[in-house]
Amino acid sequence: MSELLGRLEEFRSLSENWDSYGSDPISPKAIAAARDVLFSLKERFSPVVGSDFLPLNVAPIADGGVQFEWKGATRVLEIEVTAEGSLAYFAVEGRGPKRKTNRKDEATPDELEQLVAWVTGR
Repeated sequence: MSELLGRLEEFRSLSENWDSYGSDPISPKAIAAARDVLFSLKERFSPVVGSDFLPLNVAPIADGGVQFEWKGATRVLEIEVTAEGSLAYFAVEGRGPKRKTNRKDEATPDELEQLVAWVTGR
């Protein structure tokens, strides 16, 4: 958890054009909301599964937001915290022609907790 929180803090130092393609700096609202997501997930999952709820990756997004990623055996979940601090997700289940996707641009913290449980099997 501390590694992910440290990574979020590193995003504060990213200036405009950090990706050399005209990106925005990561907004303080996005960093604060991303921290809230992590602490909410920790409160829900840590007593039961330890650190198994943690995302595989956290990355800055060119529009000033933050993205978390989880991968399960047949499921993938990406949670985006926008520059304004709102939450969105993209979920994938299966592979090939039976692959199913689901996307929501205005998600709640409760929905995200359910999706993390879904992708991690917890």
